[in-house]
Amino acid sequence: MLELMHQVKGGSGKDGTEAVKNSKVVITGNAKINGMGAYATNGGEVEIQGKNSDIKAGVGNGLVATNGGTVKFAGGTIEVKNNF
Repeated sequence: MLELMHQVKGGSGKDGTEAVKNSKVVITGNAKINGMGAYATNGGEVEIQGKNSDIKAGVGNGLVATNGGTVKFAGGTIEVKNNF
């Protein structure tokens, strides 16, 4: 379900997606991610366009944007637990 390869512009994939230093990562469909859903920093942008995405993440790392980064999440479920 993770369609990371369909429109990746810069950045790199980790648990989910990562965009740094003005790069952009676009997931064009629904994402199914176990781990950090998205991380954007230093002007990077992550966009998950699917409206039925499923992210299972640990505390503090579902969707993360720091230092001018942006994360756009079109919808779905984000489940956060201590034991993922």
